Amino acid sequence: MEESLDGDPELPDRWNPPRDDVKSGEVSSDDVEDLLGTVKRLDVHRKFDTPMAVVETPGGDEATVFQQKAIEDLFEAMETGDRVAIRFTGLERSAQGYEYLTYRYELRGPGGKETKLSG
Repeated sequence: MEESLDGDPELPDRWNPPRDDVKSGEVSSDDVEDLLGTVKRLDVHRKFDTPMAVVETPGGDEATVFQQKAIEDLFEAMETGDRVAIRFTGLERSAQGYEYLTYRYELRGPGGKETKLSG
């Protein structure tokens, strides 16, 4: 039992598509369903040292969302209990040549009425 405390907790499936899969054309924005739900947990992934959120959908499923440059402000504003909607919109290239994944999102307070952030 003590060994299980030392291991990483089980995480729900990752929602963000891997950048390499998008770059290769293996995954497109049409392949990724919008994520709608309630923020259940905010944490930092131990192995990758990346902020993450566990979101529970209205159907009771859970998904893990990892912070990326395009959604940094979402992670800065997000709190446990907030309602969130995230849509993966594709891959873009910056003026400096850096490729990044893009998203649209809306964040509302726990009651779902107060819009906290939209991007």
